[in-house]
Amino acid sequence: MSRFAAVVCMMALAVPALAAEVPTRAAPAKPVTQKPKLSCTYETPTGSHFPKKICVTEEQRAERRTADQEAMRNTQNNRGAPAQPQGGR
Repeated sequence: MSRFAAVVCMMALAVPALAAEVPTRAAPAKPVTQKPKLSCTYETPTGSHFPKKICVTEEQRAERRTADQEAMRNTQNNRGAPAQPQGGR
């Protein structure tokens, strides 16, 4: 039994020594990417009484504003103009 105890003690002392010899490699630092900041508003769609939460970035909000202005400009410029006929007649 004493031989078994001696082997166990030697293994117990050897394991930390082996672990100390293994070099550890630090993981390469990943670049930190910041998430775009969202701004949320509640908008009530036409024909509804229930507001809907809309969350967009400032860039998306600017794109939407530009598209809405362009659509309004096109609508106002085409007011009073006769409708273009569709088809071949």
